[in-house]
Amino acid sequence: MAAPTKSTSSNASSASTPRSRARPAASSASSRAWSSLVIRSAARSSSYARRRRGVPVKRARRPWRPRVAASISEPVKPYFGDGRRLLFAHRGGAKRWPENTLLAFEQAHALGYRWIETDIHLSADGELVVFHDETLERTTDGAGRVSDRTLAELKALDAAHRFSRDGGRTHPYRGQGVRIPTLEEALALDPELHLNLEMKGTNPAIADALWGFIEAHGVHDRVLAASAKDAFTERFRGLAGDRVATSPGVHGILRFWLGVRHGVWRWMRFPFDALQVPIRHGRLQVVDERFVRAAHRHGIQVHVWTIDDPREMRWLLAQGVDGIMTDRPEVLLHTVAS
Repeated sequence: MAAPTKSTSSNASSASTPRSRARPAASSASSRAWSSLVIRSAARSSSYARRRRGVPVKRARRPWRPRVAASISEPVKPYFGDGRRLLFAHRGGAKRWPENTLLAFEQAHALGYRWIETDIHLSADGELVVFHDETLERTTDGAGRVSDRTLAELKALDAAHRFSRDGGRTHPYRGQGVRIPTLEEALALDPELHLNLEMKGTNPAIADALWGFIEAHGVHDRVLAASAKDAFTERFRGLAGDRVATSPGVHGILRFWLGVRHGVWRWMRFPFDALQVPIRHGRLQVVDERFVRAAHRHGIQVHVWTIDDPREMRWLLAQGVDGIMTDRPEVLLHTVAS
């Protein structure tokens, strides 16, 4: 999913979790996958839940294991900057400008954002294009699957056709030549721009295409590779090794979360550099001080999406998260500065 600016961890652990507000149901496959996996695993893994189902629970003596060092990951990669908190414009600032467009990226960068969270697909002719949904209808004047269209066909569409800030009454960027960009075009905007790339679609070959692109353009330190699908992230990591920053898919996140929940995270090993997660999912609290502290002990950063409420932003800063992703870039800048 790739979140605002990083900074040093805060010790303010006494802040209370802000009251949850009703949010529209997430439409993405990653949210649905996260929901079902987390709820099933959390419900079935605890001894309390097993006792409720009548399953006997044996409390075997835990074997002795040596303590691990406080930090067991590799040194922080250049992608993460100089240690300050990372501020990410989510899809370039999806509530301010047409999402995942060069227009949005340029506007966010003009505000001072050096990190952009965005999404990539493979077109029918094998080009890496910047787009979120599997299909074109929600944001463009086209229809059908992104993966079924060539780059030329995608470039003919209006990427700002449906963007509106007032519920559809007006469309300020419609017909102004806003197009679906390629990954190459996005990275060419500015050498200081870092992209958090979520691999989308159903074709695992996107991992190969992304690694080939990174190698060809020498942008190892400017991108983080992510996906909700662990098969994609594991395939990419198998190609790139430790040369590019990565975050895990849903199963990898769940494994870490359960490790923290059951107190076994100290003895676990994790091959990724950042955990990119929601603050909570339904009734389950994902991010808290314990979660952040465990990640930091492993040298892993915590980036939280998608946060538009200043109260939640302040609470996350108090927990010591390393990055925040927002659809409202000005709000995050103001909150961090206040």
